[in-house]
Amino acid sequence: MINKLPYILSSLIVLLINNVYAEETPKFYNDSAEDLFYDSPLESYKMAEKALVMATNMSSTHEIVRAYVNLSRYYTFKENYQRSLDSLYVGVEYINEIPRETAEQLLLSISQNHLILHSNNLTFDQFINSNDEEVFWRKNYNVLIKLSAYYYNNYSYLNANDNLQKALVLAQNLNDSSCIAEVNYQIGRLAVAIEKYDRSLVYFDKALPYTIASKDSLRASKIYSYMGESQMLLKEYSTADSLFLLALSFSSKSTKNHYLVLKNLGKFNFNQGKYAVSKSYYLQALGNMGNNYDSDKAFIFNELGDISLLDHQLAESKMYYDSAIWYSKRFQDFKNLEEALVGLSEVAVKRKDFKLSNELLKNSKIAQSKSTEQKEMEAISYSNAYFDTYFKELQIIDLRQDKYIKDLILEQEKEKTSLLIVLLIVVLLGGVLLVLWFIQTRKNAKLEREKAKVARDHNEELMMINSVLSQSQKELLNANQIKDRMFSVIGHDAKGPLISVRNQVFGLIGKVDKESTVYEELVNSEILIDNVIRLINDLLNWAMLQDEKIELNIEKVDFKEILEANLSLYQQVIDRKKIVFDIDLPSNTILDTDYQLLSFSVRNLLSNAMKYSPEGGEIKILSQRTESSFTLSITDHGPGITEEKMDSIFRMPESFVAPSPDREGLGFGLPMTARFVKLLKGEISLKSELKQGSTFSLEIPCLK
Repeated sequence: MINKLPYILSSLIVLLINNVYAEETPKFYNDSAEDLFYDSPLESYKMAEKALVMATNMSSTHEIVRAYVNLSRYYTFKENYQRSLDSLYVGVEYINEIPRETAEQLLLSISQNHLILHSNNLTFDQFINSNDEEVFWRKNYNVLIKLSAYYYNNYSYLNANDNLQKALVLAQNLNDSSCIAEVNYQIGRLAVAIEKYDRSLVYFDKALPYTIASKDSLRASKIYSYMGESQMLLKEYSTADSLFLLALSFSSKSTKNHYLVLKNLGKFNFNQGKYAVSKSYYLQALGNMGNNYDSDKAFIFNELGDISLLDHQLAESKMYYDSAIWYSKRFQDFKNLEEALVGLSEVAVKRKDFKLSNELLKNSKIAQSKSTEQKEMEAISYSNAYFDTYFKELQIIDLRQDKYIKDLILEQEKEKTSLLIVLLIVVLLGGVLLVLWFIQTRKNAKLEREKAKVARDHNEELMMINSVLSQSQKELLNANQIKDRMFSVIGHDAKGPLISVRNQVFGLIGKVDKESTVYEELVNSEILIDNVIRLINDLLNWAMLQDEKIELNIEKVDFKEILEANLSLYQQVIDRKKIVFDIDLPSNTILDTDYQLLSFSVRNLLSNAMKYSPEGGEIKILSQRTESSFTLSITDHGPGITEEKMDSIFRMPESFVAPSPDREGLGFGLPMTARFVKLLKGEISLKSELKQGSTFSLEIPCLK
């Protein structure tokens, strides 16, 4: 402590100077509390108290929560975990009004305190700070509702549902109609988000009576709007129309829900083909939104663009799509951005501007990939250690039931004092058991009869399923034949033109100044065309592997001819990168093997070596032949391969990634090479060192 004293004094002096010259704000005091905590916890506590008072007066929810987190850290330091949790639970009240980073810090602090309490074997009542069961239930109910809203807003639907189900138990214990209605509404809304529309209708029906009785027009409008949306997606169009109109009658023009109802009515009528009515509702929704930059405007402008396009109003359609693009970019809504770009592409086609249409479609593909990434990010689950660890081990206890059990045990202890009563109980129990045995015997006989009936029914169902499966098998065989024809078209009709285009591009490269941007674009185009040709080859070979149609054609093969033929394929790459080859072949290179499989394997290994070799690099090709086997090794001086990637390099990838100038093929080359070498009854291996290079080796039999 003495060693730290100079540092503490200097920190306090700096803090005093900052108090004089800096602007005193809640953020300043919270930052000071965090800086001083490890060296002077008491001073940190005082700063947090000042931050709380000032943030409360200024209604700054973010700084209020930060202040409570800083206070809880001090209480935890003093091992006053109960008071620490009380501070944190107050912060939960604002969890939906603060940045996600602060919210996650708050939840982490709660979980840490609960884990400490649990490890010290403290009971739930000791840190909930209430012995009154109703206060206990209501306090936990409020926390669960706040947390479920936080998880819902952050797309963590599993955690949201978990908290709502617990909140429903507490609401039923409280016997509070408003709480029960609130939970049912929240569960219904969650069911719509996860596309469980039948389930959502059940919960909305439970929430609706109290909502109507309490004259909560805004909530009623939201419920009817959600119910209409669910019925529409369940294709109950007549019911959906009535529900949307009810939602509209309950909504006020001054609320956000009013334009949402109008938007849903527009969507409903659009799906019904009533485009004029749909357009009217969408325009009313936009008018109700005013100049607010609402993210829903992107969707509405896309719909209006589609309607105008159907009416052949191209100028109007373009205006709407342009607006949709503006709002989509503003709110990073890549799904609506993709749809707007596709719509503009269709407008360009109708205007016979095919070049613009093609550019717009390319941009829409980029937006589509961004939209996919966005969905994956939204699917990330934000865990809450408090409910994941504590509530899974402890159930919410019904204290009234617990009291009843204690009274029953006490009564039984009193009855034990009388031997006569004990004997009477034994006789009664024996009679009851006898009656239960008789009843159970009859039930078992009835159950056996029912089982036999179910077995007969199941046999009939299995026969029907067998028939359906036979038909499905025929359809699958037909589909497989269609797939084979498609791959045949790809292999023979697509590769030839692509090779011609690649040769023309290569010819142009030699005529263009290397310093110009056109030269770089031509080089990238050539690489991309090579990648597409490789992709087609990978697809064809992959299809053959999937169908297991590869049959070995063992014949006399000259390995030297195979090597020379494959090197000539890459002569342009060799010349451009100035790659030097060190080739060592035996005098006898005649093998008994399959020409196509060996040529494919050599081509893939050569391509891989040239791809990762630097300009002016050297590739060493060494082969040896014995009486029964032939070995080949290809060594490059590229960046090398990590051990992690070496473990999976010969396995088929689990997902497809589109080729690009930075990526060749689908990643099937080496896995298929390994499969082909195995078909040749050989083995393939890899040795690699980072920044040193890699050596791929294969060994195959050379005689029949």
